[in-house]
Amino acid sequence: MWLLMLKLYIHCLIGEFACDPNAVGHKGYTLLHYACKSCAMDIVRVLIHDYKADVNEHKNTPLHVAADAGHYVVALTLVSEYYGCDPNAVVYKGRTCS
Repeated sequence: MWLLMLKLYIHCLIGEFACDPNAVGHKGYTLLHYACKSCAMDIVRVLIHDYKADVNEHKNTPLHVAADAGHYVVALTLVSEYYGCDPNAVVYKGRTCS
């Protein structure tokens, strides 16, 4: 039930109010960054599948956020061929995930 409510909330934010799913907040994170940081796989899937959130966006990618938080299942999911996240993406300070 909570997932349905969260999907509805995300739909209202992105769909109804035309919010950009790749909009960056004050810490430089998108909704996808926060979902990866929280290990919220269902939300990660919704943002990528339904709203085309960019997995390689910004100076600190969602993959880096998931890996830094120790959420390796999220990180492995993001680099799978299905999601297409680039594990060799160079972020600030020249750091990669590979």
